[in-house]
Amino acid sequence: GLVIDSNTRTVADNSVLALEVINRAGGNTLSATVAGNVGIGDTTPDALLDLDSAATTTNVSGISATAITTGNLFDISNTSTVATSSDLIQGDHTATYTTAQTVSGNLLDLSRALTINAAATTLTVSGALASLTDNCTVTAGTCTSSADVLAITQSYASNSGAALNVTTAGTGLALRVNDDGTLTDTTP
Repeated sequence: GLVIDSNTRTVADNSVLALEVINRAGGNTLSATVAGNVGIGDTTPDALLDLDSAATTTNVSGISATAITTGNLFDISNTSTVATSSDLIQGDHTATYTTAQTVSGNLLDLSRALTINAAATTLTVSGALASLTDNCTVTAGTCTSSADVLAITQSYASNSGAALNVTTAGTGLALRVNDDGTLTDTTP
């Protein structure tokens, strides 16, 4: 069941939540501030959508689309001309361990696992699993760019793993470097 408890106020009070949804056990499940911030599992949301969870073995959030054909499942866009030092997507795993642990999860995990199971049918996969593109279009003025498209840094001096590990089970090249500004250079 769901109980929504609201107090009538005659004076605006920014220190009190505009909406708070409390479950039967008395725990806060959803909060909305007067400023419009929404918190799920958070009574003091400091962003438009703030998700806090103490979950240890389940997903904190999930987005699923079972019938999408040409749209994007998740689309992030920033058209701000004053976002000069912000990150569009920022992921961070910062933890201090006080006991022996094994950290085996990936900070970013992209996977495509397709199956074709129909005789005399062809599944054609031609899109890259990930595409990183950097561009500066100059219609007037000057664009000075010294940014790398991809930087890989392994900062732990005793690491025994590779900074970049490339393997292929296919018949194509494991690594191709093109020097003509295209992805189709035939003379690398």
